[in-house]
Amino acid sequence: MLVVSALADAISAGTVSERVWFYSNYHCNLQCSYYLTESAPAVRRRELGEEAILARSREAAELGFEAFGVTGGEPFILDYMPALVAELGRRLPTVVLSNATLFNERRLREVEPLADLPVHIQISLDHPDPVENDEMRGPEMRELPQGDGGDPEAQGARDRGAHRDDARGSRRRRSR
Repeated sequence: MLVVSALADAISAGTVSERVWFYSNYHCNLQCSYYLTESAPAVRRRELGEEAILARSREAAELGFEAFGVTGGEPFILDYMPALVAELGRRLPTVVLSNATLFNERRLREVEPLADLPVHIQISLDHPDPVENDEMRGPEMRELPQGDGGDPEAQGARDRGAHRDDARGSRRRRSR
């Protein structure tokens, strides 16, 4: 119990982050030029697994952590990820880092229930210029659908939900 108390004290004091991160998997649908881990379409499939994440999340909450983070390769390459993130969000606030390139209509329907939970999907954009962004993310970006160029509901996943709207250049969710 002494370790649990010491960890809870360190979290409260800000010495240890309040968020525990789960590296859900290493495989990804993109091959970004800057990856520090072996995350790409052709790498050996490695994942922490749904049950292991749920078990560690229970332990983390008992230890005093106040939030969860999920990252990977690309977490949403795993079919169970929307349901897993929902369960994590029912336990503690959760953020998921994603390249958002797998958010087709089916996946968007699957993540829609997350809107009612303390869950945020943080979408990575690596460069404000689409051409340079795509070059950094590898040849797989050229194979993604581009959308119809006019209908916001039909646009490709790369620009769904984000646009530059303030002087600082921050990205915000489009209102419908």
